[in-house]
Amino acid sequence: MKKWIAFFLTICMVFSTAVVAFAQTQTEINAITVVLNDAKVFVSTDV
Repeated sequence: MKKWIAFFLTICMVFSTAVVAFAQTQTEINAITVVLNDAKVFVSTDV
């Protein structure tokens, strides 16, 4: 029984780590997208 609990906790830890890493990647992608959109607006208003 203890093996299953340890196994379950390990999976939970790995899963939460993956979720956090994914969330950080998403925010970085969102930040890059925002910067690119700002650059587009800047270029289009400059012309």
